[in-house]
Amino acid sequence: MKNTSLIVSAVLWLCSCLSMMAAGNKVYVVQSPDKQLKVEISAGTDGLIYSVYHKDSLIVVDSRLGLIREGKTPALAGGAKVISAKTKKIFQDIDSPFYRFKSFQAVCNEMNLKLKGEYGVYFRVYNEGVAYRFYTSSKEDLIITNEIAEFRFAGNYTAYLPYSTNKEKPMAMAFQNTYEVKPLSEAPQELAFLPVTVDCKQAKVTLLESDLEAYPGMFVQPDGKQALKGVFAPYPKKTDFYPWRKQEYVTETEDYIARVKGNRTYPWRILAITEKDTEMPVNNLVYALASPNRIGDYSWVKPGKVAWDWWNALNVTGLDFASGMNTPTYKHYIDFAAANKLEYIIIDDGWDSPNVLQFKPECNIPEIVNYGKQKGVDVIIWLKWKDCMKYMDRAFPLYKSWGVKGLKIDFINANDQYVMSSLRKITQTAADNHLTVDYHGMQLKGLQVTYPNIVSCEGVRGLEQCKWSPGKQGTLDGNMPGYDVMIPYIRQIIAPMDYTPGAMINATRADYHPVNDRPMSQGTRVHQMAMYMVFYSPLQMLSDAPSNYTREQECTDFIAKVPTTFDETKVVAGEVGKYIVTARRKGNTWYVGAMTSWDGRDIEIPLSFLGDGNYKADIFADGFNANRNAEDYKHSTQDVSKSQTLKVSMKSGGGWVSRFEKL
Repeated sequence: MKNTSLIVSAVLWLCSCLSMMAAGNKVYVVQSPDKQLKVEISAGTDGLIYSVYHKDSLIVVDSRLGLIREGKTPALAGGAKVISAKTKKIFQDIDSPFYRFKSFQAVCNEMNLKLKGEYGVYFRVYNEGVAYRFYTSSKEDLIITNEIAEFRFAGNYTAYLPYSTNKEKPMAMAFQNTYEVKPLSEAPQELAFLPVTVDCKQAKVTLLESDLEAYPGMFVQPDGKQALKGVFAPYPKKTDFYPWRKQEYVTETEDYIARVKGNRTYPWRILAITEKDTEMPVNNLVYALASPNRIGDYSWVKPGKVAWDWWNALNVTGLDFASGMNTPTYKHYIDFAAANKLEYIIIDDGWDSPNVLQFKPECNIPEIVNYGKQKGVDVIIWLKWKDCMKYMDRAFPLYKSWGVKGLKIDFINANDQYVMSSLRKITQTAADNHLTVDYHGMQLKGLQVTYPNIVSCEGVRGLEQCKWSPGKQGTLDGNMPGYDVMIPYIRQIIAPMDYTPGAMINATRADYHPVNDRPMSQGTRVHQMAMYMVFYSPLQMLSDAPSNYTREQECTDFIAKVPTTFDETKVVAGEVGKYIVTARRKGNTWYVGAMTSWDGRDIEIPLSFLGDGNYKADIFADGFNANRNAEDYKHSTQDVSKSQTLKVSMKSGGGWVSRFEKL
């Protein structure tokens, strides 16, 4: 990745930007380049306090921020005294491989407040939001006992909060939950993981973070009034693990959140601020604020599509042998992938025994890999995070010798300092052996920018839920189509999203029920097809069984042609939790996907995003009877131009897709 910056530095506004608060503290002001956002920061006996204005209206008010350092009196969080304040303008032209844009520009005004006590804080204000990060300049290593991160809003606004799914150990879970939508004062005072969104009426504020290095990730907790407060996992002192899949959990913690080098920067805390919902999925602040590529040459990293075995339970029909975790079955998956020009297959949980340095005789990994090479299909294997930590120095070179090209690493389920540091070591070791990585049970906060061999991550309540969630009407897990049109706006801001789409057995709200070995999706067939345009993932799954795709070859042909990386992305229309229309361009071809919640709707899609000239539109729409049979669809083609508007009717839990090829 190339990340070139032209930085114009100057000490600006030091007369005009300094005023006096009622309490007598100086106020330091920094604005966005378009002057629509403004941050005011004060430093005094109460520590550091900031407020955020959107178009001169206060949206975040008198919020405290600070680091609390062991053995330091007064704490870094209080008694702040500014030594110097410097402002500069930053331009960045960022090449962004494996992203929703081929490249983009990031422009901001930055203020560096150097404070007494060997620390300081950077504030950056972009047109798209506000970010701040601390730095320390001590010659000695530090113990950070806590961090103060307040987000105090100017009104009792509506919040979209994904709460921890583990009531007993809320910091130990897979970062997969639906969003509870309530006014801040009514939100349960429990831990929620990022991203979270607060609707401030005139704009939405989405809380994010980026560039976590040797530091824990942030949770937030409502205070029962109008604020969210940052909460950080303590450093683990003792751990144990469940026998099933060796999932590790913390049994005892230290009284600090991080041990760090004294001379360093800390993670960016980000408030992405968007007036329109359609701006949310294309906010680039997490990417822009991440540290650039550290692995050097990444030309060997290959995005693409994957024939995946686990969701469909290896339940393949039409064979003359017993399907399962065995060499013949995976050769069949390779045949399917080759026939449909898919780049990969995954061999998921169960291939190894007695440890990850050996494969089961009935599942011969090198033989499967060699067969794939003959067919032009590469192999990714599944691993547990705990096994990576134990064996990676021996296992990763071994997998490289087998010819394996990637790793799917699962059951991380934490974001304390130890875990976040471990991900960097795992990813670097994988890069040293030319292995790509897909993380599950985890969210990434810009790590995929620093290590471009990370091709996707989970941290989303994906299609797997349909294998076991009852899906009762009126319950959260019965509204997956509603969740599907919420996550592109909130969750997808931070990183790729391995939702694992592609179900060919589709059910209406009334017909849906969980089936582990032959699962179905909630919503229509075309709703599933639209996920390949709406959900961004450089490594994108075809999750259903090869035999199901073969029976539905017309739909499979369309899905197989959708790229997994794009040159340009536009969200044409949409509203959080209701519907979305996403258009992505690769070369001269546009791919458009629309999805709705359980509420069917008729919309119009203007084609003004197309280039000049005529295009052939290859369209899949919900069938007339898709409200009764969710697998019903209509396939058609027509010639169109950018001056036209298409009328689209989406049924309950429905969708619409089209590929626009220039004539």
